[in-house]
Amino acid sequence: MNRQEDYEVSERFMKRWSPRSFDSSYPLYDEDIHKLFEAARWSPSSFNHQPWTFLYAHKGDDYYETYLSLLNDFNKEWAAEAPLIGFIVAHLKDPKGNENRHALFDCGAAWMALTMQARDLGLYTHGMGGIHYESCYEKLEIPNDEYQVVCAFVVGKKGPAKELPDDLKKEEKMNERLGTDEISFNGKFKRRKTD
Repeated sequence: MNRQEDYEVSERFMKRWSPRSFDSSYPLYDEDIHKLFEAARWSPSSFNHQPWTFLYAHKGDDYYETYLSLLNDFNKEWAAEAPLIGFIVAHLKDPKGNENRHALFDCGAAWMALTMQARDLGLYTHGMGGIHYESCYEKLEIPNDEYQVVCAFVVGKKGPAKELPDDLKKEEKMNERLGTDEISFNGKFKRRKTD
């Protein structure tokens, strides 16, 4: 599918998507992993609190199978081919102990930076909400009184769709987006047609 933009933007945004087919033989090198988190590091955040924490495991290390077990069955089936599995964790308190109401927004900005850096490296990412949240807190020893598990993600080289389970093969393509005029309004709030 060729995506069609409503207004001309950098090609990098049009080529960003989240495949489920990953090349299981591609080794993700430490240098590239560090570059991903370096990009996320420079993301904007409210009062520069930088509330994001990225936890990760790469295939073959002591944590990979634990991380894989924290995904729901649907995601586990295809994500097991990716060389890196991670979790984004938001610190919900600011340095003074007050609620950071912008923590999730800031984590989203850091995720997008990581994703765009991945594309610059010829890699793809896929974020996932289908995880066992309570088990994440327990198995990864995350204090749930001031941290929130936001999502899981994988990173790797795109693999051939033919290796996906049959029910996912037909979905392995770039998808469309709502039109610009459906997500942005000058002035007051309006409900979208899709709401």
